Amino acid sequence: GASPPLLRPPPRFTRQPLAMARGLSRDQSRDKNLKKAAGKGKGQSESNKGLTPAQVRERDAARLAEKKAAKEAAKAGASDVERAAEEARKKKVKEEKKHRALANTQAGKAQLKASGQLYRK
Repeated sequence: GASPPLLRPPPRFTRQPLAMARGLSRDQSRDKNLKKAAGKGKGQSESNKGLTPAQVRERDAARLAEKKAAKEAAKAGASDVERAAEEARKKKVKEEKKHRALANTQAGKAQLKASGQLYRK
């Protein structure tokens, strides 16, 4: 017998590379790129004006050191009860984050459902 005719896949629509932009679109592109290049210098904030990058880094490091020292002083002044309460709060937040991460996977949901913890409050 005769074999059935072979089915051809539909023709693929290949996009030809575009020719160089002409006329209005070229002008619009140039204007857009000029505007973008003009906006590049906006990276400097008011507080950094007139400072070299090294000076900015030095100033920021000094500020961070001050903040860290203040935080350490506050921590040293905190009572044991406050410190214990903060640790308990952090532990609870960490556990809740772990539970949410586990509940977002299919295997985790199955595991939590089996242990009866899936719908805990």
